[in-house]
Amino acid sequence: MYFTNKDKPEESLEVGVLIVGAGPAGLGVATALKQAEVNDVLVVDTREIGASFLNWPRQMTLLSPSFHSNSFGLTDLNSIDPATSPADFLRTQHPDGKQYAKYLKAVADYNELTIRTGVHVSSINREDNQFVVTTNNVKIFAEIVIWATGQFFSPRDNTFPGADLALHSSKVSDWSDLEGDEFSVVGGYESGLDAALNLVELGKSVSLYSRGEPWLSDHPDPSRALSPRTYDRLRDIMKLSDTSKNLALFKNTDIRRIEENKGWWILFDQDDIPSVSRTRPILANGFLSGLGPIHKLFKHSIGERLSKLAQERGMLLMVCDQCAVRRGLAEGTFEQCGSGDVKAKGLVEGVVAGCFPQLYTALGSNPPDQVITL
Repeated sequence: MYFTNKDKPEESLEVGVLIVGAGPAGLGVATALKQAEVNDVLVVDTREIGASFLNWPRQMTLLSPSFHSNSFGLTDLNSIDPATSPADFLRTQHPDGKQYAKYLKAVADYNELTIRTGVHVSSINREDNQFVVTTNNVKIFAEIVIWATGQFFSPRDNTFPGADLALHSSKVSDWSDLEGDEFSVVGGYESGLDAALNLVELGKSVSLYSRGEPWLSDHPDPSRALSPRTYDRLRDIMKLSDTSKNLALFKNTDIRRIEENKGWWILFDQDDIPSVSRTRPILANGFLSGLGPIHKLFKHSIGERLSKLAQERGMLLMVCDQCAVRRGLAEGTFEQCGSGDVKAKGLVEGVVAGCFPQLYTALGSNPPDQVITL
């Protein structure tokens, strides 16, 4: 059960648990709470149920496969409710965005979740023992707030000079709508390869520029290596001469600047070497943090207390340098990760950015009693 912001407008309302975001995370938590007999729950979303999936390019599908193995005690990998299976409901292994949004809505309807769409949260403040949430049409007082907005609507589309001249991959509704025969894609991980492979499958030629060489990586971290499904698609392209000639992969090429000049674009890498694109470059470099109005709340409450405690007790506060760079919480590049040159920014006092070499160095002379990872 859900209703839009046009239904029964109120000046304010009180709720036990407020969940911001009607995607898989928000609806999954709401479903779990409902099954735990926590009924005073409200889900709000600026857009609609599964909005990020509804805005995926038409050709994009989930990387993880769905299989109806619930009866064997193995939950479908793409399920948000252990009692349901997208594979069973949709009859497909790799749902596209619209299909998966349909599944999310079905789960919400089945569990009779209370959802308000068209509600944009502009600020959240902690007052006494409750949260005061300001939105575009109602003020909400909540004992608990769960933030589950995701990152899809926060693309990293202005991270270097001229980045705004490119088209971010998240803003493409259908790859077949793009005019031209030759394309340049900036970003070599999942979204970049997905863009490139879709364009090649449409008969286009693509030059893909990647900071690393993820298509040859055997790293166990899935954020640094490609998924099996993407490997399969890439192999299918590369084993056929008619399609492999249309895909050029440029490794260790970090595009730092884009310039436009009378209908064509120039991409400059870390060595200031130019490459020309006859069509608008496609930016597939990920997303910024989706914390939005609650970022300062974390920083000034939990984060500040942790920072003070760390100073008093000599604790080391370290963020993963690669994760911080990816989320715009550090100054530096992916190539500098692990070197100690990446500097944390926008975080509470005392936080440093690093990887295992920096962690071992910091702890080497003073072994800790306990290590906590989040």
